[in-house]
Order: sequence, then C-alpha cells, then structure tokens
Amino acid sequence: MHVARLSIAFAAVALASLAAGPALAGSKSFSDPAGDSLSAPDVTSVVVSDEGTSLRFAVTLANRTTVAADNYLFIGMNVDRNRENGLFGWDYVASFTAAGHALSRANGTSLQLVAGNTSRASFVNGVLTFSLERRFIGNPAAFDFALVASHLVGGVLQAADPAPNTGMWSYAFETVRLRAGPLTRSLVATASGRTYTVRFTVADAATGKAVASASVSCRVQVGTTTLKARVKFSRGVASCTFTVPLRLVRSRVTGAIQARHRGVAASRPIAFTA
Repeated sequence: MHVARLSIAFAAVALASLAAGPALAGSKSFSDPAGDSLSAPDVTSVVVSDEGTSLRFAVTLANRTTVAADNYLFIGMNVDRNRENGLFGWDYVASFTAAGHALSRANGTSLQLVAGNTSRASFVNGVLTFSLERRFIGNPAAFDFALVASHLVGGVLQAADPAPNTGMWSYAFETVRLRAGPLTRSLVATASGRTYTVRFTVADAATGKAVASASVSCRVQVGTTTLKARVKFSRGVASCTFTVPLRLVRSRVTGAIQARHRGVAASRPIAFTA
C-alpha cells in the first residue's frame, strides 16, 4: 500500500477547506458530478452509514468495473474538525488500491498505519465498500471528509477526481442515551475457585429497546490482584466472567464493567465478597 503517494494526490487537487452543513444521523448519501475525472476513477456517489460501533463508506465509481494497479482512492477524515492540524487538515486517511487497503493516522507531515486496524474493503459492481471500527478514529461525534480518486503513473499524477469538487462533506453520528439495567451475578463453584459472571442489560433510553451491538470492557481486582476476565455482548446483555482462586475466596472483589455503543458508554460497578 503506497500511502506515501497520498501527498501527491491531495496536493495536486488542492482541496478547498469549506465545510458543508451538518449531516443527518444514520445513513446519508452524497453526490458528485459524473464525467469529470478524465482517466481517474469517477466518483459519483458516496453513502456513509452508522453501524453502531462501525462506520461504512460505499463509494460508486461510474467508470470502473475493476480497479487498475495505478488507481488510488483516498478518504480523508477530519475528526476534530480543525483544518490547521493533521496532514492537509486530515486526521485519518483510508486508502484503497488493487493491492489492498489501509487506515493511517496523520503524524505531523506524514502518515502512520493505525495499529490493530480491523478495517475491511471490497469492490463489487463498481461500488467500493470500506468499513472500519469507530474506535480506530477516536469515536468522534461528527467529522468532515472528502475523497480523492486518482490515476498515477510512476508517482506522477495523470488525473484526479476530488469529491466533492470543492469543500468537504460532513457527517454526524446519531446521538444516543443508554439505559443500563441492574447488575446481576451468577456463581459456579469449581475445584480451582469460584467462577462468577456479572451482567447487565443495555438499552436505548429513548425507545427502551436493547441495543444491537456494543463493545465490552471489564476490570476486576481482589485486593492488588487483577483477575483475568472474558467479556461478551449478546442480545442486549453485556457480561463479564472471571474466576476468584480458592486462596482469595472470602476476599472483597471490586471493579467495573462497561459497554460502549455508538461512542456512548454505560457501566456498572462490581463490588461484592467472594
């Protein structure tokens, strides 16, 4: 992945810094004129979708059924909405070529690949789909973005299609309030100790419906000893399972379990005697 060539493409098209108005929540469509790309991929529409803990871009390239080796597509995201920092104002850049895809973070005047990135990309029937977990771009409430589809030969820009042609588009995630149910606890006694599972329900406070997805974290201690924990989220329930060894039975267990949905966290404290 030649992310270093990003500077060539972005500098050459000289994207303006005017931002669009705030976007609606959920999925939102953006359009760009057809036939303005010359030999570069022609971006005609972009659909951005909020998928809970993930974000998805669906980019239609009107003049491509396959992506050639000398075609590059970049999605620049300004998550702090400050055009004075990052690289050309972008804090994160998703890049796509026939060879693969990447997610990078701006570090001064260069890009560094985001560690642990789990993004996914595909190109089917002229539509490039790029999905990434929101946590890898800092869980912003909203962000500005623009695309550059380019045709480079030997590092020399032949043509490019910035989308939008001037300015940027803006997207805002749906704002949610979470309602955390009471913490419950179950116990299974084993030869090595006592295995506990603590759990609580997570619902949308406005509708009362269980949320479909959430990332779960759990911290459990007995005195100064940190216990290993397994977390899970299923059918609106966040759970954390851990074992208190026999030598620590009848000691005080403390900690917390947290579920995060669309950048909003709900948590419950853990405190009981094993």
